[in-house]
Amino acid sequence: MRARDRKRHSAQPDAFENFTAGMEEGLRRYWRQGLVVIAAIVLALLGYRAYAGKAEMERSATWDEMDKMPVVGFYMWQGNPDDISREVISQCEKLLSERWKTDATPWVLLKLGNAQRALRQHEDALKTYERLEREYKNSYAAWLAVPARAAELEETERFDVAARLYEKIAAEGAKHSRFWLDAGRAWELARNREKAINAYKNLADVKGGEERDEVTLAADRLKQLTAGQPMLTPPPPPPPPPLPERPKELPGPVIEEPKPPGQPPVEPEPGKGPAPAPAPAKPDEVNKPGTEGGAAAPPPAKTPEPAPPEKKKDLP
Repeated sequence: MRARDRKRHSAQPDAFENFTAGMEEGLRRYWRQGLVVIAAIVLALLGYRAYAGKAEMERSATWDEMDKMPVVGFYMWQGNPDDISREVISQCEKLLSERWKTDATPWVLLKLGNAQRALRQHEDALKTYERLEREYKNSYAAWLAVPARAAELEETERFDVAARLYEKIAAEGAKHSRFWLDAGRAWELARNREKAINAYKNLADVKGGEERDEVTLAADRLKQLTAGQPMLTPPPPPPPPPLPERPKELPGPVIEEPKPPGQPPVEPEPGKGPAPAPAPAKPDEVNKPGTEGGAAAPPPAKTPEPAPPEKKKDLP
């Protein structure tokens, strides 16, 4: 029995041999299609490597150019703040138009919005912050754009919208609870006492380690509003920018007054500058011959000299 089993077992085909035989048969029948598939895979891998290398180059170039930009903020001591903000805006817009979208792009948008805000381009700054939150909502730069957008809305006196944004940030956790103070201030400016009291109460009830300044300010403001004290009022509008100075008038060409006819030019004495203009002629002397303004007088007539006497001839 054992010999018969061994013979029957040896007669069964091996699984590996079946696999190799199937592969050989498939290659003989479909070798052209196989080459096409292999070539497509190789090209896809090469294309991915090229794309990844280009993306890394674009990312590095974007960060390098951002590092060269001046700082935009309250401590722009390098020069004129407005000129610096305009330069940053120009460079950021160039990066957004010429570079690929990488993980550095959200920070370019944030820097662009901050520069527009520093230049008081309120609507452009709001659009930039909204674009950042819409296209890169999972980026940390997008999270930083939310309080910046709320502050911009507060600056443009859209206090109720700003207060809701502050509340949205503060509700994310205890580490962001300081924004309840901003929400309370914005609700006060929006003339909503009840919501301002609730915002201050949320911060005043925060329990943690040592007492923070924000909690103390919220508690004091909550006590004042509950006692019926007046709410905050919007700050006065900033003064208009000064008008540009009028350019100083440059001295024009010196125009010499016409000289009366017949008057010789007056040459200045050496070392004394130009000679003063001659005094105008009197009305009664304008047409008087020989005076300034009149015709030149004729020269006096010469008296003929007498002829010498003739010499007398001597008589012989």
